[in-house]
Amino acid sequence: AADVWAMGITLYAFVYGRLPFHDENIVVLYDKIRSSSLVFPPVPFISDDLKDLISLLLEKDASKRLTLSEIKEHPWVSAGSQYPLPSEEENCVLIEVTEEEVESCVRSIPKLETLILIKCMLKKHSFQHPFKMNAFIKEQFARAGRSHSAPGSYEFFLDRKMSLDTSLPAVDELEVSPEDR
Repeated sequence: AADVWAMGITLYAFVYGRLPFHDENIVVLYDKIRSSSLVFPPVPFISDDLKDLISLLLEKDASKRLTLSEIKEHPWVSAGSQYPLPSEEENCVLIEVTEEEVESCVRSIPKLETLILIKCMLKKHSFQHPFKMNAFIKEQFARAGRSHSAPGSYEFFLDRKMSLDTSLPAVDELEVSPEDR
């Protein structure tokens, strides 16, 4: 029931761009959740089916809240039963994994820091550490009157400079054919 409540909060936030219940004080927030009724702002306009779904997801009595099966059958989700979602039996298929697939799988994923380090080394065509502390920069930092006695202050300066100078490649969305889904 808590997952369904969270789904309702998330759907409301997607639609309206804000939370249905809000307060900085957690005790007051819980009181608002228990005692305040759900309010649908006039903008943006949403269908009665969507209002009904959000209301049923945010039902305060957990025993009356929709179940996942009921959500799948709700008119807003299934477009008035025009597009019913498949049942669990129809949607679940046993997948056989071959020994060859197991042998060729990724064994470990390197840390992001390692990938960034390798990319910078390749970009500079150098196998020296690309982020080694530069004495000249450290001297400039001290001449500017900046104290680097605070933990991480100088390193923070270097990290910011590095992140501005380093561009990561864009990620493309993978297209999956309907047969592969």
